[in-house]
Amino acid sequence: MALLALLLVAGLPLVQAETNKTATQEAARLRCHVCEQENDFTCKNSQKCGEDEKFCAIITVSEYLHSCWG
Repeated sequence: MALLALLLVAGLPLVQAETNKTATQEAARLRCHVCEQENDFTCKNSQKCGEDEKFCAIITVSEYLHSCWG
């Protein structure tokens, strides 16, 4: 397992992105959805992510865990 992790970390810097911007690459930027509503995953606040934002994350908080912590 440690060998697999080492190979993945060693191979990650080899990935290179295109630096030339064309119209199709500009349109392919990520769409960010900012949602802060309880018990609802329908996000309507969509906006274009910045050029430096290249990853997505989905974060949810369970009410069960929330009640255990506080």
